[in-house]
Formats: sequence, structure tokens, C-alpha cells
Amino acid sequence: MSECSINPDYFEKEPELETLTAGFPLYFVSDKEDVDGNKMALTVIGNDLYAPRVTGIHNVKLDKWGGTEHPNLNQQWIWNDQDNSLTNVGIPGSALFEGFNRNLIVYKWRGLHNQRFKYNLGTERLENRYSGRALDIANDKIIAGQNIFTNEPDQTQGQKWKIQYQSKEHGHDHHHEE
Repeated sequence: MSECSINPDYFEKEPELETLTAGFPLYFVSDKEDVDGNKMALTVIGNDLYAPRVTGIHNVKLDKWGGTEHPNLNQQWIWNDQDNSLTNVGIPGSALFEGFNRNLIVYKWRGLHNQRFKYNLGTERLENRYSGRALDIANDKIIAGQNIFTNEPDQTQGQKWKIQYQSKEHGHDHHHEE
């Protein structure tokens, strides 16, 4: 049973695929715009999913991207390359989590399999390292409030995410010799 070992197969890093810079706020912006031409981003809903109870579970939806000029902290994520997690800036201590029902939420970081992801610059997909499923916009409908869930990887627009960093200075050396 490889998933019970100290270093299961899905923890193996694929350096040529890991393209996120650790420690810098970033956005996952849909590859496609809504009908009004607005860019849309992966957004954590601020209210607890089970309010008025406080469970620490927050749903993740698609919403109009505030851009880097008008940052929405619930749209900002921090990549941790040591544990392959994405924590949300707006809900401190919370990490992206793929539920068993394939719904995407954020929940307190606990180091669970469902909280480990990878991003591939070539396919522009964000996938759970354990299940292999990709983040997917429900029915590829690019509208505010649309649910985000996970699905088998494919080439649909709902699974393509562009990375946009909050700061242009995000740890990369952009100077290239000519």
C-alpha cells in the first residue's frame, strides 16, 4: 500500500511541471472571460459554509477578478512548495481542499491528501496530487458565483487557469540575455 508509506508516490515532485513561485500571493484566473468581458478568478466565499455555526469550511466559487490594482484577499493564494499546498490570504490558516464529493472548499491546513495540489504550466491545469482530478468550473459556465469542483483532467475551458501574481516582483529573475 504505497499511499500509507512515509513518502507515497503522489508526493513525488515533478520539477518540470511545478511552475508556481512559493511564498508570493497569486491568483488563478479563468482562461475565459464572462459574457461582459470580465476576467474571473478562483474566490473563497467569506462566510462559513455552515453559518451561523463556525466550522472553518468555506466554499470556493468563481467571481469577478478584482485585479492587482484592487486586490481581493479571498482571491489570493500562497503556494507552499514544501507541502504542495495553496493557502488562502483572506482566510488565514485555510488551505484549498478537494472534498470527497469533489466540491472545492478551503479548510484549516491539516496536511491531508486532499489538500495537496500541483499546477502544470503547459496544460494550465491545477490538479489534486492524490486524486489526480483537476479544478473545473461547473459546466464551463464562466459566470460569477459558479461552483468549482474537481473532475477528470480534460482540455475544456473550465479547467484552464492562468497564473497572475499580485506583485511583478515574485521571485523570478525576468532579465534574459539577448
